[in-house]
Amino acid sequence: MEEGEDLSQLHSGLLIMIGSALLAIQTTEKAIQLVTTFVLRSDAAITGEQLIAQSEADQKRTMGYLLARIRDRVSIDPHFDRTLSEFTRRRNMLAHSLSDIPGWDTETLRGLQSGWRFIHELLAMNNVVLGVFTGLIRAWESQNGYDHGLAADLEFTKLVDEKYTPLVDSIFSAKT
Repeated sequence: MEEGEDLSQLHSGLLIMIGSALLAIQTTEKAIQLVTTFVLRSDAAITGEQLIAQSEADQKRTMGYLLARIRDRVSIDPHFDRTLSEFTRRRNMLAHSLSDIPGWDTETLRGLQSGWRFIHELLAMNNVVLGVFTGLIRAWESQNGYDHGLAADLEFTKLVDEKYTPLVDSIFSAKT
């Protein structure tokens, strides 16, 4: 195989990974929206109509805005908060300005490797952020008596219940 073909395959693979990363991040954004709308909502009593309206409004909000709302409502472990900030920065770079990725260049092997490294690091962060917020959702469901049904049998749910749900109280705490 020639060098041009290798670069072409790396380029195609990187584009596929970018698409996969965007889809994975959208799932994480939905989990964060669920947390702001249902789990950590500011109103103790809310009507169904208000909840639907809030949910629709939250779907249009930026992730930075949603995270700011969460930070207003609870204290977040400083290490995880730094992870959230870096995750948001990298997510925005991927979504809005690929050329800002350090070393980004789709015409060179080194540039493609930089892109791959960036995507793999972002996906690793996404897995942690998704796990923590899903763990928070799972803990909230348990506290409120919601039946987990079929979701409890999914491998991802088992991983979250084992690894992330037990950490929720050490990551998120009431504002003092």
